[in-house]
Amino acid sequence: MDPLDYVKYLLALLIVLGLIGLIAYVLRRIGYIPTADRPKQARKRLGISQMMAIDGKRRLVILRRDDQEHLVLLGPDGDTVIESNIPALRKTSAPAPETQDEEEGNDDNAGEANGHKEPRFPRFQLKPSQDEERS
Repeated sequence: MDPLDYVKYLLALLIVLGLIGLIAYVLRRIGYIPTADRPKQARKRLGISQMMAIDGKRRLVILRRDDQEHLVLLGPDGDTVIESNIPALRKTSAPAPETQDEEEGNDDNAGEANGHKEPRFPRFQLKPSQDEERS
C-alpha cells in the first residue's frame, strides 16, 4: 500500500468522527439527548466529601446529599452503608476556637469544637483463637 492511501483513510476516519460529533451536538441542542442541566446559580446537591482507602480493594466514602452525609464502604463484595443521615458540616469563614483539651493534646472532644460530634467506636480486644489457647 502506498503511504498516500494511509493518509486518505486517516482523513476519511477524521471526517466520519467529526460528523458523528456534529450530529450528537445538534441532537443535544434540539433536546433529543436528555441531560441533567441545572441553572448556573443552583447549588450542587450531590458530592463526595471525603474518600479514604482502607486497603487495596476497599475504601470509605462520605457522600453528601443536600445537607446530609452518608458513610459508605465500597468494595468488591458490594457497597455497604455504614452510617446515614449525618448532618453536613457548614463551612465557616472564621476558624473554630481551640479548646483547652485540644491544647493539652487530649483529642476526645476534637470533633466537637466545630459543632459536629464525631462517632465513637467501642474499644475491644481480640480473643486468642482456640489453636493459640492449646499451645
